[in-house]
Amino acid sequence: MELEQLVEQHEDKLKQHDKELSRLNDMSVEMQKQMNDGLTRVDESNRFLREQNTRQSEQNAQILQAVIKGNESSDERQFQLKLLDKT
Repeated sequence: MELEQLVEQHEDKLKQHDKELSRLNDMSVEMQKQMNDGLTRVDESNRFLREQNTRQSEQNAQILQAVIKGNESSDERQFQLKLLDKT
């Protein structure tokens, strides 16, 4: 009789452990899913930021070229004015 009770208690504990393992496994799966979703969002965000950075770099290069061209034009005008003053 006592042995039967011990076996039943043991079986009950095994069932509880199985339920707990199942619950922990479900939590683990959900956490992995959330991490994957988060990493996907981070990848998309990084891709967007890289594209934005590329466009910004292109704009900066265009601005720099415009400034250099403007400076060259200004230098050329000043040179022409100096030539006019000398003649």
